[in-house]
Amino acid sequence: METITLPLYYTHHGPIIRVDKERHRAYSVKVPNYDGVNYSTGLYLLMKARNLDQFKGALARQLMPRWNLLYSDAVNIWVHNGNVAPRAEDVDWSKPVPGWTKETEWGPYIPFERYPQLLNPPSGFLQNCNNPPWVATWNSGLKPLEPAPYYLQVTPKADAGEEVLNTRGERLFRMSGEDRKFTLEEMIELGFDTYVLPADVIVPLLVNAAAKREPLNDASLAQMACLRAWDRHSSKASVAYTYLYYWAKAYKDLFSASKFSRFISYERARIDIQSVGEQDMAWRALEEAIARLEKRLGKSQVPWGEINVVVRSGVFPVDSTNTFGVLHPDEGPEQEDGRIFCNDGWAHLKLVIESEAKRIWSLLPYGESEQSSSAHDNDQAKLHSARKLKRFWFTPSEILGPMPSLFGVIRTASSCCSSKC
Repeated sequence: METITLPLYYTHHGPIIRVDKERHRAYSVKVPNYDGVNYSTGLYLLMKARNLDQFKGALARQLMPRWNLLYSDAVNIWVHNGNVAPRAEDVDWSKPVPGWTKETEWGPYIPFERYPQLLNPPSGFLQNCNNPPWVATWNSGLKPLEPAPYYLQVTPKADAGEEVLNTRGERLFRMSGEDRKFTLEEMIELGFDTYVLPADVIVPLLVNAAAKREPLNDASLAQMACLRAWDRHSSKASVAYTYLYYWAKAYKDLFSASKFSRFISYERARIDIQSVGEQDMAWRALEEAIARLEKRLGKSQVPWGEINVVVRSGVFPVDSTNTFGVLHPDEGPEQEDGRIFCNDGWAHLKLVIESEAKRIWSLLPYGESEQSSSAHDNDQAKLHSARKLKRFWFTPSEILGPMPSLFGVIRTASSCCSSKC
């Protein structure tokens, strides 16, 4: 170990990151919260908040420069949090700007009160799937260009609507917007949901393509029968999803990621499934997918759970990858033998029933202990594979009382959880 001292050059904007000596010009970067050292303090204050006023008070200190946040007790509030400063709207902020004029100075931050936020919306639900603020719920009333046109990374249209939803947000809109109550088991199923929305376009497109190619050989007939009968969930037992996963990889390689992205887009319904050109591309991608499957795995009929696994002192099949943006987005590096070792995609799952005594269940899907010798090395990975949760101890009596089985799983429940909580 040795200590090295280096000079740091900076302006009142921030550190200098490049010097162009020939043009006698230096480039400095001004970053919100550059000198902030209290991020953890902000998190701590949120965790210690006992009511809505304390929660909002912690955010109003603007110690945390980002994150969408959801608060819930007897009321719900959603805040699109961040540290954003007022800036001149006639300047192109996507490029370097002059650092020597007052027109390009900015700060202090926009006050917390002006950030997009909702309190008990009439729709009765709030969702956050990394979507823009105005689609946190149905008819939110939030304006895309407020509090400033540059507030988001990409400036939206003034009349932007639900077309900005990603597939996870779409799925939650459909499920949470239903006028119904969910049982506890149904809420758990929603947490593990793997419905593949793009399949609503891709499968009919392939069916139409197959009809133009009749008579099909026996293998193609079996593949199409499998796709027609598919419930469009990427379950461990699903052979159809294996086809679709490899179809997506082949389609991107053959025709570009940009063309494939149309199927992930909210506007996917505009794809003309009657178009001969679209059908030809889809069918060619399916043929390539089947060829790759047979070459890689020695057969084409492979249940998804044989490919998609968590490896943690054992091998445990899991349901999804993030190719199509499902609510339960497992993903990880692909191995030489074709398997996917999932270790990413979602960090945790928590389900809370708001009542006088809160009831909480949770899961860290890839496990918590770093020690393979620990008795708890893979117990949560096993629950993940079985699509089950563990009880989360929250009250002093739960934590200090008689020690129940930490990983006892939910088998029955008579209580209901409303989609409007």
